[in-house]
Amino acid sequence: MKVFIIIVGITVLLASITVIWVWGIPAMREANYQREEREERNESSAVASIRTLNTAQITYNATYQRYADTLPKLGGTNCKQPTAAAACFIDTQLAKGTRNGYKFTVLGSASAYQVFANPEGKGRYFCSFEDAIVRSSSVAITVCNDTVSPLE
Repeated sequence: MKVFIIIVGITVLLASITVIWVWGIPAMREANYQREEREERNESSAVASIRTLNTAQITYNATYQRYADTLPKLGGTNCKQPTAAAACFIDTQLAKGTRNGYKFTVLGSASAYQVFANPEGKGRYFCSFEDAIVRSSSVAITVCNDTVSPLE
């Protein structure tokens, strides 16, 4: 009788392992694939937003003879009368500083600007400055200049 119970126990254990192998492993692979796909979409969105911010900064500078030092200055809700405080060059969501898993910041002065996109989770970091080239790094970027590698 003890041998029978041991054999049944081993059979149940093997059946459980088989179920995990058949259903669990593919499900984990699919979850990994979906996570990686989401990260890639978020990165693409961040790059597009950096390009939008470059265009907005160039237009802001042409209009107000300086670069915006905050995102809200590039945004705005009353676009019938844009001002230097709310120029209406970007949408309100981007002006709030977050989009698709990334946090955006802008630094600006009379003669220079930097824009940054930092992932809220895993992902690459992006930035740009007056040359309007999107740059990326696997580590946080504190100063955006030509030492940060251009996006490939």
